[in-house]
Amino acid sequence: MKLRDYMRSKAMAIFLFLLAEGIVALLLWVAGVDTGILFAAAAALLLLFLVATTWDYLVRRRFYSSLKTAIDIGKDSYYVTEHLERPIFVEGQLTYDALARATKDMNDRIAKYRAASDEYRVYVETWIHEVKTPIAASRLTIGNNESDITKLLSHELDRIEAHVEQALYYARSTTVEKDYSIKLVDLDLVVKGAVKKQSRMLIENGIMPHFDGLDIKVYTDPKWLDFIIGQIISNSIKYHLPLSEEHTPEIRFSAQTSDSGFESSKVVLHMADNGIGIPSTDVARVFEKGFTGVNGRSFAKSTGIGLYLCKTLSEKMKLKMSIESQTVEEAKEGSTQHGTTVTIEFPLNKMFFLD
Repeated sequence: MKLRDYMRSKAMAIFLFLLAEGIVALLLWVAGVDTGILFAAAAALLLLFLVATTWDYLVRRRFYSSLKTAIDIGKDSYYVTEHLERPIFVEGQLTYDALARATKDMNDRIAKYRAASDEYRVYVETWIHEVKTPIAASRLTIGNNESDITKLLSHELDRIEAHVEQALYYARSTTVEKDYSIKLVDLDLVVKGAVKKQSRMLIENGIMPHFDGLDIKVYTDPKWLDFIIGQIISNSIKYHLPLSEEHTPEIRFSAQTSDSGFESSKVVLHMADNGIGIPSTDVARVFEKGFTGVNGRSFAKSTGIGLYLCKTLSEKMKLKMSIESQTVEEAKEGSTQHGTTVTIEFPLNKMFFLD
């Protein structure tokens, strides 16, 4: 609280005091009181008024300054009363009590919604694990009764399983707790494991995977990384260009170590395809939740959740994910390679993952 603001708020009180003191001085003068005594009385009253006003200003300034600081630097504004002391002046007490009541009500609501959210998440995860049983049983049935029809059913099962897995990781990505475990893993095994899961779709679409320099160990959660790479491969399959004499669809996995110091050294994984690419107007938004873009509306049905999940899970594991892309039309104009490249950076310093 600034002094001028305080003085402005007390302007009427100051005016009335000065007016009252002038009236009293006039009455004393008319009554024949000695001039020296009159000035002494007026000075004493003014001094007492200044002391009382200064004390009141300092008390209020302390409270309102603390309140402003708590609001400005507080991570959660509804915990503001935890950083304040209850003041001694009435207006401040009313303000403090109102904030404390609001804080309690807000915390009660947060606890209620958090419990409901946790309950819903547990239900979703339970449902996902339960639905995997009939999916597995259906695969066994299809395997024992191979035909053109069961092949089509197998494709649909793949789509169902992909959406189920996506739902599982989405449920886990919204929790505060750590549902992952960071450890040193072989990047080559994780990448090739993810490719193997998608091998049938890659073969059917004539997409050739290539691997280069993956014999590196990185700190990550293998299950989460497997899901992320699987989503990237799935997108490459979904938005690939058909096999022809002029074009061979492929996806390349390459990695290298960037050693620029103990704290900043990292492993960089590139996953590049030569598909239809993403328009330059959409690249900046592909990690947004629910964003489908031109490709999602024109070439294949898209939920806009896959890349959002990849980005979210990467950030939870303290990995950096980025994307570069160029469409066939843009490549023709610039005489460069079309397609999409997704990059993931893995810090090599284990201390980076400690909270």
